[in-house]
Amino acid sequence: MSQLKVNSIIPVSGVPTGGGGGIIQVVSTLKTDQFSVSNTSFTDIPSLSVSITATSATSKFYVMASVFAACTDAALLRILKDSTNVGSGTVGSQTDYRAFAMVRMGASNLGFHYGINFFNTAGDTNAHTFKIQAMPTSGSNAIQINRRGDDGNYSLSSSLSIMEVSA
Repeated sequence: MSQLKVNSIIPVSGVPTGGGGGIIQVVSTLKTDQFSVSNTSFTDIPSLSVSITATSATSKFYVMASVFAACTDAALLRILKDSTNVGSGTVGSQTDYRAFAMVRMGASNLGFHYGINFFNTAGDTNAHTFKIQAMPTSGSNAIQINRRGDDGNYSLSSSLSIMEVSA
């Protein structure tokens, strides 16, 4: 058996120097209720929005999103930083269909977690709002958030977290 002996613990203050990569701040939200979107335009998902103000313009934002969604036809999930689509695909003929995830399942009793992690440059020290939006590609099917397509008997959760990381 091993033993770990510690003589003292010294608290770290401030941002790490040198190579960067220190976590400066974290903002996060957890959505535990259900939501449905049936119109064919991107719609904000309530409770999946956070605001963050970088302490330095050279910082990076580490974006982590996880959304439980269901749709028997096709639907899209995207992240906006203020009004700019970030973390999405950048090619294809349909600019309105650029997103980080396509939700599509063959049965209405299914659902999955769709996630993405990426870095985004802060660029300034202004407040920025990150939010997740959903859009079904057909008006005949809704995208369900935190539930399966059939019913709301199963209750799941989704989250959005942003970390400011020193450069």
